[in-house]
Amino acid sequence: MRRTKRSLSAAFASAFFAVAWLSAPMTARAAERAIAAGQADHARALEHGASLASGIEQGRLLMRAGRAWLLAGEAARADDAQTRALAALPGDSALYVDRSLARRILGKPWDALDDLHRALDLGPENVEAMVFRAELYRALGQGDLALDDLERALAINPSHPEALYRRGEIRKLAGDWAGARADWVRLIALAPQSPAAGNAQAALRVLDQSASLARQRPAELPALR
Repeated sequence: MRRTKRSLSAAFASAFFAVAWLSAPMTARAAERAIAAGQADHARALEHGASLASGIEQGRLLMRAGRAWLLAGEAARADDAQTRALAALPGDSALYVDRSLARRILGKPWDALDDLHRALDLGPENVEAMVFRAELYRALGQGDLALDDLERALAINPSHPEALYRRGEIRKLAGDWAGARADWVRLIALAPQSPAAGNAQAALRVLDQSASLARQRPAELPALR
């Protein structure tokens, strides 16, 4: 999703901040609505461009439209754009990951899982696909399969924030509190400004409270620095 955010045009970004300044103070909800509306307009423009293009260029425009529809909160439209993009780009691993996100939002976890399987068939080292599939496996009650994907992802990228956070969650559920804490402490040290680090801080507070209630000695757990 980071790439999706970077795909915002400079013109749209300038317009949004101008509107925010003129109407200040703007509530967070109003700002979100403005961003979503802008993303929907961006998606429509991309789809119009795709209607005038063909082949690979059409597929790329539809891929970008799908990402914009996702940011606009329009998962069904995202799914449609991504499906049409795949007709032009059937070997694009990242595009299958994108569509899996839309399909999970639409309440189609098994279709989303199929897309992630396909993404990893096409790109066996696609870490994002591994992490998303791990999260989906966990939601489907397949903790062992989720852990396998996270271990694979971290073998490729040992500092991936979301993989560290998710593995910590699974370790905690399995009763490995020291392992969970180690993952979250490492995450905070490596990527302190990431959203995953904020989640890890909250998870650590809960973990430490649980450890205190269980009367575990602090020396048994890695120190938080």
